[in-house]
Amino acid sequence: ERQYRHPVFDAKAIQAQSRWHEINGQNRTSFCGAYWGWGFHEDGARSAARVVEQLLAL
Repeated sequence: ERQYRHPVFDAKAIQAQSRWHEINGQNRTSFCGAYWGWGFHEDGARSAARVVEQLLAL
């Protein structure tokens, strides 16, 4: 039997997620990961796609 756990984000984490556009791309650094959403695999893929879109727009 396996027990799965999922991250639980507090108010500060959710507030930080809304600042993605402010911090991403600063100093030639981009951030992607499931933590930009609710911690699901799909959130990680979505955030990676967002970084790719940002890089292609340069």
